[in-house]
Amino acid sequence: MIARADEVGLLPELEKLMLRKSLETYKPLLEANPDLLLFMNMGTRFIEICQNCTYIDEAIEEFNIPVCNIFFDITAFESSRLDVTKNFADTYRGKGFYMCIDDIGEDYSNIDKLLYLSPDIVKIDFRALRQLENKTYAENMIKTLKFITETLGIIMVAKGIEDEQDVSFALVNGAQFMQGYYISKPVDLTTESLISIKDRYRNLMAAHVIEEESRTELTRQMTSKAYMIMSGLKEILCASKGKGEDLSAEAIFEAFPMVENYWILDEKGFQNGSNHVNKGDFVPKKDIYVPNL
Repeated sequence: MIARADEVGLLPELEKLMLRKSLETYKPLLEANPDLLLFMNMGTRFIEICQNCTYIDEAIEEFNIPVCNIFFDITAFESSRLDVTKNFADTYRGKGFYMCIDDIGEDYSNIDKLLYLSPDIVKIDFRALRQLENKTYAENMIKTLKFITETLGIIMVAKGIEDEQDVSFALVNGAQFMQGYYISKPVDLTTESLISIKDRYRNLMAAHVIEEESRTELTRQMTSKAYMIMSGLKEILCASKGKGEDLSAEAIFEAFPMVENYWILDEKGFQNGSNHVNKGDFVPKKDIYVPNL
């Protein structure tokens, strides 16, 4: 429909109609859910039209919707029209609206747009980044976006969440909210469907918290066990001092059979003595530590 409207020169009218229908659908939902936010997609061409008219203001005033409940979701804007988009964002942010930029992270030029427009929210397709063949690029992009959003106080929303792995990946890398089919597929908006989506999201977050707590507890236990082993090793080595390396190794492997091998390093990191391998419980491997390098 959008492509056809563009062909016959009616795209502005169609976009106005979509804006109006979104407000009309949102109004009764807002009355039942005062904290509900509305994200309205705004393409660059429609933004240009709205620069020279008051259609947005009139429509929102007609439906009596608080401007602080509305986010303009700016999508696929072109660099050549960046100043127009910047002017629109500044103008409507000054009126109390919020700004969101979609599809950040596809390339580094989008980061320039993010810094230039300073939105309140950015949407990032973490799934697409996670599946890139160039893992180094993806990791650097995610680190850069996380640093920028945290530094500037921008909320990060992860897009394209389609499974549990996407949820974990997004949260670990700084996402505060998520959207995608794993949360909910497109549905007719009713108070009931919104409650269902909210419950689904809350349960996913609760499960993630439990998983993180379990992982943290496991890490704590492993760290505690490692500390105990290291303390025990130190005691045996100190007690065996002067009795020979072989006796020390025998005592260590007897007390700690889970230790496969060990070496002693001096304060500069150089190895003192031989490599000791627990041959009774493990098959000797090719040396993985090269001494005195």
